[in-house]
Amino acid sequence: MKRIVLSVCAAVALNARAEQSAGSQTSGADKTPRTVLDLPSTAENPRNSEGAFLPLSDGRILFAYSKFLGSASDHGRSVIAARESRDGGETWSADDRILAVHERDPQKGNVMSVSLLRLDAGRIALFYLRKDRTDRGIVTRIMMRTSSDEGATWSAARDCSEGLPAEYRIVNNARVLHLKEGRILIPLARHKATGKGDWDLEGPGTIFCLRSDDAGAPFSPEGAFVIDKAHPFLLLQ
Repeated sequence: MKRIVLSVCAAVALNARAEQSAGSQTSGADKTPRTVLDLPSTAENPRNSEGAFLPLSDGRILFAYSKFLGSASDHGRSVIAARESRDGGETWSADDRILAVHERDPQKGNVMSVSLLRLDAGRIALFYLRKDRTDRGIVTRIMMRTSSDEGATWSAARDCSEGLPAEYRIVNNARVLHLKEGRILIPLARHKATGKGDWDLEGPGTIFCLRSDDAGAPFSPEGAFVIDKAHPFLLLQ
C-alpha cells in the first residue's frame, strides 16, 4: 500500500515563490520538514501517489494526485483527486475534490500521473494519463483539461496524443513544461504493446516530446530517439 505525506517545506517554497514573483520578500520561513497532510491508504483506497502543486491567483495552493480505488496496480481503477490550502500549506482541506475520471470507463478505468501548469490569459491546465484497454494491450492517452476560474470548473478532456500510433506511453507527474515563449512540452517515453499482457511491451523504448505552440492546440511530436538499443526490454520513464 502507498500513501502520500506532504511536508510543509514544499508548500512554503511554493508560497515564497508566488510572493517573490509579486515583488514581496519572504524571510524567516521555517524550513524544518513537518507533516501537514497525510493521505494514508485503506483497503478501498490502497494507493495515493503521483502528485503536483500549483499556486493559485488568490493565494491558495492546489494539490492534485492519483487516487486508486480497489487496487494499487498501475493499471487499477483511479481518479485524479485534489486538496487545497488557504494558509501557505500549513493546513489542507479535509475532503477530496475529483478533478478527472476515466472518460470512457469511469467505473474501472485508470487515470494517473498529473501535471499542473499556469497558461497565458488567466487559464490553468491539468494534464494526466488515461489508459485504455485494447486488443493490442493497454494504450496510454495524454489528456488535457483547462480552467479559466482557478480550478473551480474544468473543460472537457482533450487527447494531446491524438493522431499518434496506439502505444503505451509514460509521462511522470509534474513533468509537463510551459516555456517563457508560451510553448508547452510534454516529455514522455513510448513502448509498443504486444497484446500478450499488461506489461508485455516490445523494446527498446523511445524518448521524445510532444510540443504545442498554441496553448495545447494541437500537439506535435518532436525529437524522438532510442536510449539504448543494446537493451531491447529497457522500460523508459
